[in-house]
Amino acid sequence: MLVSFPGELLMRVLKMMILPLIITSLISGLSQLEAKQCGKLGSLAFIYYIATTFIAVI
Repeated sequence: MLVSFPGELLMRVLKMMILPLIITSLISGLSQLEAKQCGKLGSLAFIYYIATTFIAVI
């Protein structure tokens, strides 16, 4: 009981920090790409999304 409360707080803080870290990392990475590379990356991400969704439906 004594250890679970600080552990729970730590896990909540870590979960709260994950999304902003991921978003800032993505924005930083995308800002360094050229427009052509960004378009290619977007199309590959879309194809990956469609493929995994199709596999999940099957």
